[in-house]
Amino acid sequence: MREAIDQGAAQARAAAERAVPKIKAAVSDAAYGTSYGATFAAVFSYTLITELAPEILKAGGRAGAEAGKKAAEDLAARCKGETKAGAAPEPGIA
Repeated sequence: MREAIDQGAAQARAAAERAVPKIKAAVSDAAYGTSYGATFAAVFSYTLITELAPEILKAGGRAGAEAGKKAAEDLAARCKGETKAGAAPEPGIA
């Protein structure tokens, strides 16, 4: 009985050792495919839009991006407790 258990364990170990490289390869392929697909979609969409969009849409997109960046930076600074140079701190509970 013990010999059968040892033999089964050895077979299971050998099967696992053969499976690990296949699993690693599958995970690697999936990660590559996901990264490739996401990047392709983002760049393709951006390039197509910038090539086909009228200039007024491009200007509006740039202005919106700048305004969004500034708003996010201001919010992050407030969350960190920073204030703009020369600006009075906002009133609040001390």
